[in-house]
Amino acid sequence: SGGWVDALIMRLVDVTLAMPGLLLALALIAFLGGGAGHLVLALALTGWAPYARLIRGVTLRLREAEFVLAARALGGSRGWVLRVHVLPHLAGVWMVQASLATAGLVLAEAGLSFLGLGVPPPTPSWGRMLTFGIYHLMDAPHLSLFPGLGITLLVLAFTLLGENLETYWNRRLGPVLNP
Repeated sequence: SGGWVDALIMRLVDVTLAMPGLLLALALIAFLGGGAGHLVLALALTGWAPYARLIRGVTLRLREAEFVLAARALGGSRGWVLRVHVLPHLAGVWMVQASLATAGLVLAEAGLSFLGLGVPPPTPSWGRMLTFGIYHLMDAPHLSLFPGLGITLLVLAFTLLGENLETYWNRRLGPVLNP
């Protein structure tokens, strides 16, 4: 809806995006300590800004769409138009972004666990498995091969899911989101 709240949130987004996300997550985990909860908190605090910027941009575009203007002209309240017309269109955009960002989160978790800042033992982590496998590359290369292959396949799966969701939503909502 604009205004000073929008401006404040977007400046916070700009500050968050100006810092490298993985480096900021690394610093937060080093400050807070290891553990699954701190890892999730650090990745969430560094990963929310792209969602906010994307959803805001699509919402601003949808705000000027003819069907939203028509719903407002017919007497629809701001909340009703948001719930019935805008949020269903944002769901597709959010799902695509979430699936693509999950691939990045898998890599971030594996990287932080590789450095010893991820989830603590005995919780399994591909990053920690890679760390262990480095010491046995000559006598047991499969200890690094399979966790690396697992990370690669999972990241590929989320990326392909995101691309297919994008194709689906663009086919379904293309004229609305891409005039």
